Amino acid sequence: MISTVFKYCSALCLSVAVVALAASSASADEKDSPLTMVVMDPLAAPLSCPCVEGYAQRDYTVLAEHLSKSTNRNVKVVFAESLPAALKKTRGKVDLVIGKQSIVRADAKLAKVQMSPVSQLTDQKGNTTQYGMIVVNKEDPAKSVGDLADYTIIFGPSEAEEKHSAAIQLLEAAGVQIPLERQKIDDACSDGACKVIDLGPKSKTAAVISSYAQPLLEGCGTIKKGDLRVVGKTTPVPFVTVFLAGSLAATVKVQLTEGLADAALQPQVLQALESLVGFIPMADAPKLVKKKVVEPTNTWPGWLGPLRNGHVAWLPSSLPTEPDVVWDFPLVHAGLGGIAATEKYVIFGDRDQDDFQDVFRCLDAKTGAVLWEVQRLAAAALDYGNSPRSTPLIFESTAICQGALGNLLCIELSTGKVRWEINLRDEFPLQTELPWGYCGSPLIADGKLIVAPGAPDASLVALNPRNGELLWKTPGLQPSHGSMISVVLGGVQQIVGHDQRTLGGWDLQTGKRLWTVEPRASGDFNVPTPVVRTNKQGQRELLVATKNNGIRSMLFQSTDGTPSAQVAHSMKLRTTMSTPIVIGNKIFCVKDFLFCLNAADLSERWRLRDRAFGDHAATFATEEYLLVIGKGELLLMAIDGKKILSRCTVFDQPQVLYSHPALLGNRLFIRGEHGLKCINLNSTENSPH
Repeated sequence: MISTVFKYCSALCLSVAVVALAASSASADEKDSPLTMVVMDPLAAPLSCPCVEGYAQRDYTVLAEHLSKSTNRNVKVVFAESLPAALKKTRGKVDLVIGKQSIVRADAKLAKVQMSPVSQLTDQKGNTTQYGMIVVNKEDPAKSVGDLADYTIIFGPSEAEEKHSAAIQLLEAAGVQIPLERQKIDDACSDGACKVIDLGPKSKTAAVISSYAQPLLEGCGTIKKGDLRVVGKTTPVPFVTVFLAGSLAATVKVQLTEGLADAALQPQVLQALESLVGFIPMADAPKLVKKKVVEPTNTWPGWLGPLRNGHVAWLPSSLPTEPDVVWDFPLVHAGLGGIAATEKYVIFGDRDQDDFQDVFRCLDAKTGAVLWEVQRLAAAALDYGNSPRSTPLIFESTAICQGALGNLLCIELSTGKVRWEINLRDEFPLQTELPWGYCGSPLIADGKLIVAPGAPDASLVALNPRNGELLWKTPGLQPSHGSMISVVLGGVQQIVGHDQRTLGGWDLQTGKRLWTVEPRASGDFNVPTPVVRTNKQGQRELLVATKNNGIRSMLFQSTDGTPSAQVAHSMKLRTTMSTPIVIGNKIFCVKDFLFCLNAADLSERWRLRDRAFGDHAATFATEEYLLVIGKGELLLMAIDGKKILSRCTVFDQPQVLYSHPALLGNRLFIRGEHGLKCINLNSTENSPH
């Protein structure tokens, strides 16, 4: 059930905790002593419940592991519903606190502990705020906040800003003054919501609940969807914030602040925290970080986006009838590799006029003008052409580009200067040639650049992305034609994906192969990328889909990072090229049809035939909408239905688009056979930009 705000400890317990904190502060920054991270986030797994799939199951142990590396100190995680309760558990020792900003501030003041806010956690849509909602019984006659003048209002405690001060301001702005005798207080959203339902529509009672709590109230069955009606929303208030203890040494504060910023570049951390772009520094935070950290807030950094899963923060509610083309850049050759983009740059791989050289291009994102080109000799006769198959990877201030013949370059985004380069074929020689060339897109994980040369002694390698130096290599088979992911499974951070024949996991720190799965049927091209989902029990499952072996899901319950069981298997979906996309308890994927499967057991919900669906289609998704891009058309669908809401034809002639587009705000960068276009997806309604 929803976690209630923990009752404050007695004055005696609190005073003991404060004394203990003071006594321990002298040794808090000793080099080898562990750091204590107190987590009060109501969406953390131990403080919530697994009632809503993929929501409120934030795994802060993954963040602790990440911060341990940035500080070279063990980071201990303590979960508590209040700071006084945490101080009692830790005997007064706390180094950083993560929780609702207003709650942490109030608790720190009560405990007389100096805490400074440094950054805020973004949610799955990139927001750092929440808001309060004033709700009434579904049959209550009140239509707006102005109708509540003679109502009893159930607020949250004063330290819960969204349920108290922000709600009072909302009422006062509507000219409603609630006398003290009609102001009630309930710690938990569930208490107020249930009272409104139980008292009935004639009681003239309203309650204030937190926006983040509504999905949990409905998911847990505390209330039924539709039992309550929202009559007003407060202004947004800060939500989950990171505070550092004043007793920390300045060097440790810098290490922690840098570690929090670097989490934005770690897909496994973002996934564990159910966050789009990690932590955003607060404007008034102490200026601790000296190095420049590129904020990927407005970045499509590479293959399938920030988390390699096709999820985006926004999609329109409808598509324009005719494409709103911002600019159109002509191309000589069709391309297979995807597009990476920022607000300034659009990067993709191409070929020269004579098809002898790789050409890596950077265009101005606003105008389509060429900012720079880098060419490298790459003469061959590959199946499906010689163009780069990989999607460029934006890392800090560089783009890492890979050609089908093995050219691997790190290029400065602002200048086009090549910082370093190697050729995979020369550096890691193959025993046989690759008919499709090097296809997998480079991956950044924990500061390591992962590529798959496919050499006998270097099937997979990790490079230093700043200079190209080899960090480790591991023997194995030739590469697959797909891309890999980085994720924590079974307690181990690992690289997961295919080689030429098998599925496997490799330890990210050493390159050691942890496990191997041989497919039942041979001959898979192994193009689709594996996908990770969180089931209702809060456990991570690995979803893998290929042509000859269908789609299957595996569970990781062991502590050595190896799969423990196959959960489900289905031959309904046999995708050759398209990577499935998971939204809640549904899986979507295109293979001649658009398939919708149940994520839990992989059974088929429905399939849809359309002229735009072929062997391959790219997909983007939010919690509400699915955007499918196939044969030159855009199709928008609601997640909850089978109906196509609207469609837009981008290219005059039908064409299979193997190059995966990039979506940045309301701008879609999409490559066809003869040009790359920037499309404004929303020229009529409000959008992110």
